[in-house]
Amino acid sequence: MSDADAARFTEAYREVRKHFPVPAVDPKWVALATFGYVAFGVYSPRVAAVVAKKRGAAPGASRGASPAPMPAPQAPEVADWFSSVVN
Repeated sequence: MSDADAARFTEAYREVRKHFPVPAVDPKWVALATFGYVAFGVYSPRVAAVVAKKRGAAPGASRGASPAPMPAPQAPEVADWFSSVVN
């Protein structure tokens, strides 16, 4: 974000706060919510891997890995695209 954009954003935010006051949240609750968010992000893939292993799934199945990679679509040639637009 550029300095000019940051200044415009800050001024707009101040104006909104004049009309719509945001209630203050106790920092203890913010810290608890942040901890919960981080703990979920760290442990949920591990729990999913353990569950998949207990169910006998193949490695990587809990991450949604496909069995074979899909080929990428080929982009049209520039000359083909240009000739289709001109004609």
